[in-house]
Amino acid sequence: MRHFNRSPLCLWIVAVVFTAASPCLAQTLGPDFNDDGYADLPVGVPFEDIGSVQTAGAVNLIYGSAGGLNSAGNQFWHQNRGGVLDAAEAQDQFGHSLAWADFDGDGYDDLAIGSPFEKIGPDTGAGAVGVLYGSPSGLAPAGNQFWHQDSLGITDAAERDDHFGWSVTAGDFNNDGYGDLVIGVPGEDISIRRSCGAIHVLYGSASGLRAAGSRFLHQNSTGMAGVIGNDDEFGWALDTGDFDDDGFDDLAIGVCQEVLDAPGGAAHVLYGSPIGLRTSGSQFFSNADLPVGATGGNFGWSVSAGDFDGNGSDDLAVGKPFAAVSAIEPGAVGVLYGTPGSGLSSAGSQLWHQDSTDVEGDPEDSNIFGWCVAAGDFDGDGYAELAIGEPLDSINGILCGSVHVLKGSAGGLTASGSQYWHQNVAAVPGTNAEADLFGWTLALGDFNGDLMTDLVIGVSAEDVGGVQDAGAVVVLPGSGSGLNASASQQWHQDSPGIVDFAEANENFSFGSMY
Repeated sequence: MRHFNRSPLCLWIVAVVFTAASPCLAQTLGPDFNDDGYADLPVGVPFEDIGSVQTAGAVNLIYGSAGGLNSAGNQFWHQNRGGVLDAAEAQDQFGHSLAWADFDGDGYDDLAIGSPFEKIGPDTGAGAVGVLYGSPSGLAPAGNQFWHQDSLGITDAAERDDHFGWSVTAGDFNNDGYGDLVIGVPGEDISIRRSCGAIHVLYGSASGLRAAGSRFLHQNSTGMAGVIGNDDEFGWALDTGDFDDDGFDDLAIGVCQEVLDAPGGAAHVLYGSPIGLRTSGSQFFSNADLPVGATGGNFGWSVSAGDFDGNGSDDLAVGKPFAAVSAIEPGAVGVLYGTPGSGLSSAGSQLWHQDSTDVEGDPEDSNIFGWCVAAGDFDGDGYAELAIGEPLDSINGILCGSVHVLKGSAGGLTASGSQYWHQNVAAVPGTNAEADLFGWTLALGDFNGDLMTDLVIGVSAEDVGGVQDAGAVVVLPGSGSGLNASASQQWHQDSPGIVDFAEANENFSFGSMY
């Protein structure tokens, strides 16, 4: 990726789908906010209380070093911190989504932070996105921005329950050297269609993100493939990759409620160009573009781009965590392959689930395999691997969650040599416990500068020192033989030196980690 969301619990997830974490966004080497050569880890904590303000949300930022992530200089960002625009308000969920890029081209990566339940004027749930800029000392409040649909120069207007900022991703769509930001607005009404969804595209410049030249796109936009419908939720998930290997970043858009096979879901792809993202030549993919074997399932719930076959063009993994396989609904992931010059195609597409040959674990109803996906080269062989979150996987009768890693190769993804991670695997911090949600979120980065991609796994309902559902993350370092738990780490808000402290039901890592 360039530059980064039925057991009783699962029924709860579906029932509150607009208060769940956005699907995971990830990137190959990770953000470097202080340009020291080590990736840094921002962790969204959207249920964080700020003083007496409930569920205002926050972001913990842990910096990388030669020894990996450490607490030195770590930061705690929220909307009541001095210099940050706006103010912490109840239910904002600041930190629900995260994305990074160098928006102003100064060599320091910057961070976009979604708060999709932000109240704008009288409109609750209209949503907003804050942007913090990098510096030699890391993220700083100087020049920070606060974007919403009532911002000057932004098309459309803030409306109740639009959820601007539900998802965010970043890339360089016009290849001008400045990062650009895409903001998902899955609750947007278009004409008489309710919650059909839309995206905004803000382009970077020497002065950072700007409204000039911004785009407002949806399934009724001229040239856009697909048909608009009620409750499609276009923009639910976003990711960036170069699917045709032309040097311009391209955009994948999850439309997880698209009504095709009740609801099957869909994914749109927009290609970059010298003038930025274009609707001409856009593509529309659905379950019909995958091998048979898993029906329905909210295709487009999660998306991640990576070059699994090493041909120079990124490929696209699309999660459909409620897919039916045989008589149960364990979830599945579809993979579409890219080709230099022509982009993504259904030719050679793959379908993965726990009934696939060599994929470990047992398929069970409501496992939500594919809840989140993240592509990165964990063994340094030039082929991206695919990490698949399955946070409701049951292991030895414990509903604790797991993460599968499929290996990349010249022939694409393969389960041969795949890995199956959970907290009862040797050397992985923690222990499998009921409803931990291991694999709720995923992120990638080279945190120790060894040129190997490391995997971060959100365990967002982990109990910490007796504090229920405080949340944590587990970091698995990459190596020449793939992910290795021997030097793994666990971080949470009670980790030594980390700003703030673990509190019940705040679910550290429930929001995306980018």
